[in-house]
Amino acid sequence: MLSRTNKLYIILLIAILSFSGCLFVFNSTVPTLPLRIGISPWPGYETLFLARNLGYLENSSIRLVELPSAIEVMHALRNESLEVATLTLDETVTLLASGVKLKIVAVMGISSGVDALLAQPQYQSLQDLKGKRIGVENTAVGATVLESALEKAGMNLSEFVRVSLTKNKHSQAYTEKKIDAVITSEPVKSDLISQGALSLFDSSLAPGRIVNVLIARSSILDAQTSTICSLVKAQIKALSYFKTYSRKSAKMMASRLQIDPEYFLKSFQGIILPDFLENRKLLNPSDISLYTSAKQLVELMLDYGFLKKRPNIGNFIDNRCVKGKNFE
Repeated sequence: MLSRTNKLYIILLIAILSFSGCLFVFNSTVPTLPLRIGISPWPGYETLFLARNLGYLENSSIRLVELPSAIEVMHALRNESLEVATLTLDETVTLLASGVKLKIVAVMGISSGVDALLAQPQYQSLQDLKGKRIGVENTAVGATVLESALEKAGMNLSEFVRVSLTKNKHSQAYTEKKIDAVITSEPVKSDLISQGALSLFDSSLAPGRIVNVLIARSSILDAQTSTICSLVKAQIKALSYFKTYSRKSAKMMASRLQIDPEYFLKSFQGIILPDFLENRKLLNPSDISLYTSAKQLVELMLDYGFLKKRPNIGNFIDNRCVKGKNFE
């Protein structure tokens, strides 16, 4: 005969096992949490919206969240209001330095001429700009173009007057001749060149230094690998469609933005949009080009005061979504 105490132990054990079984069943049926992708305005990011319009984002848990600026995207990542985001490499490095654990899962764009140093027509070379005013946005991208230009010309920053200008003031400052040159990008670049501005340097002369990437929070990438990889696949598939049917795609994307399709297509000038094979190469551990760009960027950002401490970039590139077996 079992004692009263033993009977109580057995009843308690059965209750615990039953409760554990219920938890197992419950957890096995919990749906995948929504995957929120933060996107700020930039032409190369539009292929994500194109993927949605083409029906490539079949996974209902994927949500594209459009935000007004990259700063808001970064803020939402810090607050864990987003799981995935589109950012520039310097923005990614900034988040890493602040303690946010991230992985680059795809490269969405590489500046190859879209960012440029433009001068008033009377200045024919960088040497002609000695002692003159150069307008530049107080960002790592602006600093990268400026440093690259000076490096190529064998000059240094002390030989110029640096004027801090946000991008929305570039055109006006140039037109009103408040500056002698400006570091800017499309669409301002094309507008100023049409007014007679001379391009003395552009990002095609500094390949791989300005990069736009798709990043995921590390814990989410491990927990929702298949969903994130399906997003990468959809974006690359949409990019392929765009490259094959550029005008048709431009109409779809420009319609969403409520701008002229031809103007939208023009905004892609000077941007390299890496396809699957290029992504596989760039994210391959044996290719150090992206890591080298990030390392150079960290040094520049520390020098300019954009970073207060050195981030750990030793393991922030993840190629699992662009390996052949995961892409197919």
